[in-house]
Amino acid sequence: MARIIMVRHGETEWNRQMRVQGGKSDIPLNDYGREQAKRAGRALEKENFTAVYSSPLSRAYETAQIIVKPHNLEITTMEELVEINAGSYEGIPVSELGKRFSQIIAEMQNGDEFRRPPGGESISDVQKRGWEAIQTIAGRHEEETVLVVTHYFIILTVVCTALEMPLKNVSRFWMSNGSISTLSLDGSVPRLEMFNSPCR
Repeated sequence: MARIIMVRHGETEWNRQMRVQGGKSDIPLNDYGREQAKRAGRALEKENFTAVYSSPLSRAYETAQIIVKPHNLEITTMEELVEINAGSYEGIPVSELGKRFSQIIAEMQNGDEFRRPPGGESISDVQKRGWEAIQTIAGRHEEETVLVVTHYFIILTVVCTALEMPLKNVSRFWMSNGSISTLSLDGSVPRLEMFNSPCR
């Protein structure tokens, strides 16, 4: 059984300003985001990680660096762990959208198919690449504990897949920056052990 500990990156200025921050926006951590990463590191310091994977975006990669510093492990980046491409919504204040970005994404449906934001990526595309990345990681590290530092929509779509929940439910979740979620994959039924655990 592979145990996957997923951490959402720490806060950036765009998070603080409540701007849409997708996969085409490489916004670094702010000071509070670095503190959140340190808190996550303290919460996970006793975990026996055998590997660490991260989105290549700086906000995720720096979060991973801070968490694993005491563990002396190299970080493997995976493009599949990058946040959703929000297209023309990138950088727009959420207040201008009139609702949460996750609500807009969940509502962009045509039957069972999810449409893309203008110039962006559909949430079903994110689900496919995110879940494939998690399965690839689990296959490389059977009976091991692995840290994965990634983004809001990657984690939420992975959780929906593991729980066999429709993707429209992403708008019903909320996940804090720097929070921890844990998934166990034993080859049959995935189990969500923890979700959105804050680090204080």
